[in-house]
Amino acid sequence: MASLFQCVKDREVELNDVKDIIITGDVGCTGFDEESKTVLASILNQKADLFFIVGDIAFMGDKKELQEVMDFCNNRASAPVYSLCGNHDIPAYKELCGISSYALIFPQMVCVFLDNSTARFVVADMEFLERTLQKYADREFMIFFHIPPPFESQSSTMSDMEWGRIRNITDKFKDRIACIICGHIHGFYEYMKDGYRVFITGGGGGKMIYDLPEGGSKIYHALKVSVGRDVPVEIKVIPV
Repeated sequence: MASLFQCVKDREVELNDVKDIIITGDVGCTGFDEESKTVLASILNQKADLFFIVGDIAFMGDKKELQEVMDFCNNRASAPVYSLCGNHDIPAYKELCGISSYALIFPQMVCVFLDNSTARFVVADMEFLERTLQKYADREFMIFFHIPPPFESQSSTMSDMEWGRIRNITDKFKDRIACIICGHIHGFYEYMKDGYRVFITGGGGGKMIYDLPEGGSKIYHALKVSVGRDVPVEIKVIPV
């Protein structure tokens, strides 16, 4: 039986018939205990065409921990699971999950996963982002990082310098970037940053250890994203 948790081997993966995506993050970064398992099981029980985990799958990131979460997903998910490397996942991510910066190509949209688990973007990955934005000029984009762009009152974000490096690329294509979706900060928060709509979805099972600004929610949750040709991206919070 094929694994639903994907080990990505190609920079571009073409997929069809995708409408509903369930997105969560920070599944096991404070330990994949019974509470975390209950949360993730509820998320994986949602009806979807794809599941995304935007980093911090495990606590120490060793093979045993990552494999436990992958097996858990394989036994409960009803659709393929794609992941992004978080800072907790670095040790064994490449071996078990494959390349950490890649794009899912849909007929109506492109989802780019860009690894900033070390708090910096690799030049080759940034070049890949720009090439992909240029190549699929007829489509909207959702861009995924683990560590989110800076926002007021939170120090656990990417630096202003790293955000500036990304903006040097994305600002040329801003009208086609529907949103940026990240994890790392446990809970839910939506904000605008330099004209970009940003969602933080770190509610996949990790303990609620971060303070959030007004409007944020320290809740277990996932995001449901519905995509379609010639219609706006629709994003809903699914509390757990």
